[in-house]
Amino acid sequence: MSGSARVTAIIVNWRDPDGTLRVIDSLASLVQDGLRFVVVDNGSNDGSAAAIAAHIGDRGMEDCVTLLLSASNTGFCGGVNRAVEVALAAEPPATHLWLLNPDSFPTPGTLQEMLAVAQESGCAVVAARVDGFTGEEGWPLAYFAPARFWKTRPRPGARWWPTRRHHGACVLFEAELVRRLQQDGGLMDERLFMYWDEWDTALRVARAGGKFVVAARAEVPHRAPGRNAIPGLREARAYYVGRNGVLIARTWLPWWHAAAMFPPHLARDIGWFCLLHRMPLRAYLRGVVDGLRGKSGIWDRHPK
Repeated sequence: MSGSARVTAIIVNWRDPDGTLRVIDSLASLVQDGLRFVVVDNGSNDGSAAAIAAHIGDRGMEDCVTLLLSASNTGFCGGVNRAVEVALAAEPPATHLWLLNPDSFPTPGTLQEMLAVAQESGCAVVAARVDGFTGEEGWPLAYFAPARFWKTRPRPGARWWPTRRHHGACVLFEAELVRRLQQDGGLMDERLFMYWDEWDTALRVARAGGKFVVAARAEVPHRAPGRNAIPGLREARAYYVGRNGVLIARTWLPWWHAAAMFPPHLARDIGWFCLLHRMPLRAYLRGVVDGLRGKSGIWDRHPK
């Protein structure tokens, strides 16, 4: 790793031990340079924790991988917050926290490039290009502020460019910024449970004075988890996509802006998630209604 950077990678596992272990193994060569891991098994109850612990022991990586066990599924946001607390308390302290999904495909070169971009740009948050993500897709203000696109559109040949949000599958945070966010209730809003977390975090980072860039050369493939066979998961995903979009609008946007963006956003999500990806429309609409009413998620700590 470059310079004096000390990076801790954070992975939240939920019934995907193969993906989690693949990510650890793909980055194992960086351990000698100071890379550490904090892995949270988020109440999988399927043997994931035992499989991960056994693999870590077989590889002799106990000193560089901290495995945290949760008795129940606290959601992606809850898992990340718990891992962040442990990572920030470690000695020597980390300079950067690297959030990774088990279904992302980073390489040692990915981290090297993201650290180089962080140093070159001076920005506290560096996002990888995950499946072509550029930082402007889906941003709600795009409906009403097209003039801002020049700030986020990829520049041909550029090593990095500024953006206003990050992709949740592979993003590097400066630890000092995360510490400031911890004082404001944690890195992530646990009410969201899962989905839309990167939107909320991006807004909170901006409020704290942090800036984002996308690293053009840090391309990271990302696959869908393929867990729809698990009872209740498709309904839970549909519910939180609908509910959390409303909560973000209610929390961060003025009422007139939220009201103006809601109809086109609702139509887009129904077409994309429910029709194309075949998420249950009924669960999505129930999430929208509960978001408007400010209710807690009906699938919190679920699927079991």
